[in-house]
Formats: sequence, C-alpha cells, structure tokens
Amino acid sequence: MALAGRLIEYSLAEVFRFAEEGKKTGLLSINRGNGLLSSSEHQNYIWFQSGKIVAHTYNLTGQGLIDLAIHQCNLDTRVTVVLRQQAAYMFKPLGQQLESQGLINSYQLTSLFSQQVLQPLIALFGDGDAAFNFDETLMPTSSEMTGLSIPAAEVSIQGLRALKDWQLLQPKLPEAEYGIQRLRAELPTYPLEAQEKAVWDLADGHVTIAQIARRCKLSLPEVQQLAFRLIAIGLVKEVTLDCLVPDMLDSTRVQPGNYPPAATPKSNVSKKFLSNLVGFLKKKG
Repeated sequence: MALAGRLIEYSLAEVFRFAEEGKKTGLLSINRGNGLLSSSEHQNYIWFQSGKIVAHTYNLTGQGLIDLAIHQCNLDTRVTVVLRQQAAYMFKPLGQQLESQGLINSYQLTSLFSQQVLQPLIALFGDGDAAFNFDETLMPTSSEMTGLSIPAAEVSIQGLRALKDWQLLQPKLPEAEYGIQRLRAELPTYPLEAQEKAVWDLADGHVTIAQIARRCKLSLPEVQQLAFRLIAIGLVKEVTLDCLVPDMLDSTRVQPGNYPPAATPKSNVSKKFLSNLVGFLKKKG
C-alpha cells in the first residue's frame, strides 16, 4: 500500500514519524522536481526497515553505496569489479560484507553510513516542497545497505536543528496561546539539546507557548520551532488551553512527573489525508 502527498502539506519529519511509529518497511521516494515521481536527478530514495532508516540513494541502480565506498575507502579495482557484478545478487548488506572481509574497518563503516544517510537527509529538510511516495511493496536492497540503521526521529530532529528557513513549516508551528503536553515520561535514547530539554520540562499541558518563551527567556519564534521539533518526533503534542483562565495560566508551576489529562489537540491535517494515513498505519494490523 502506498502513501503519497506533498511536503508542503505534510512535513518530512511527520512522514518519517508515520513510518517509524508504524514500524514500516519499504521505500520512501522524494522528488524535488516537477512533482512527477519518475523524473530524474531530483530524486531521493530512503529505505526503511521496521520503522528505522537503513539506506539512502539518489537512484535505483543498486550501485550508489558501491560508488561511495570506492570513493571513500579506496577499494582495490578488482574488488570493485566483483562488487558491481554481484550487486543485484547480494543477500548480506554490502557494508557488513566489506567489513567481514577486512576491506573496511568499523570506523569506515560508520563513516559510510553517515555520508550515505545522515548527511544528505539532514540537508533534505531544507530543500522545500517536494512530492513523496511511500511504497511498502519495495524492500530494502542489500547492495545499498551498510547494515547500520538509525531511528527516523533522530534524523528528523537533527534535520530540524539545522533548518535555517522555516517559511514552509510556519503554518505548522504551535500558536502562542496553545500549550504542549508530554506524550511519554522518558526522554529518547539520543540526547536533547539544552533548549529542547527546557521546553520539554515545561510541556505539562498547562502553560502556553508564549509563557514558555518568557520562562526560558527565548523569543516566541524560537520556542515555536523548539516545540515543533518535539512534536515532530512524538515527544509532545499541541493542546488547547481554552478551559484555563489567564490568571490560572500565569500561576501555573511545573511539577516534574505530574502529567495532567490530555487537552484537546489542534490539527492542521486534512480529513482525507488523515483517513488515508490511518489506513496506512493499520494495514495488516
């Protein structure tokens, strides 16, 4: 089953979250050109396995990681000839195969994964609108896999941290009079930055975004962006605070570990897209 849309309607971080929370395996295609997913050099292909990102490439020739390994690890010419010939028949991830044969070391393997996956995907967050398509019928290709993986949320938060132009995401930022509420009691395995942690600590569902900004001594746009990062990776949700009067809000004090009942969330998602998404996540459930 395919899930498709445009990143101007649903952000890359949100698409990543769907795949991770649904533990999906398949291929996410992103086209930054004219919106036709079959067009040329504007393509990005991201492989997921059980909700984690395992590979990224710019084409489906099955040679992308081989090209990168040749360039970065100075592989012998005879080795590269064999790799290219066997690319379509590999059952073991290429990176693990190279390491087990002593052709690269663990440091080089990690570096390959960073250059193949992490660096280009962080940059992809700043590329603006694009068409996307997630197809569960397409499985990861061994010749494009290092054997390493990374949680999609970890890529998302790094991509959002590096984002300079928030214009495309501006309509999705939580509004000043809304609050945010923690969705879980524990922090993720990857570390939050100090300002992210400060916003997380105040995400009790009782304090507005504007109040969080004042308490953290940050500008409102800064806190809106920090809050969106936490929302996008599933740590908090945006909630309305209509039931609380201003005096109550001003006197609110955060009690660590005290999580109030969920307030009403605000949604910017179209009903049609949400309906398709629910079906996507529940497929084979």
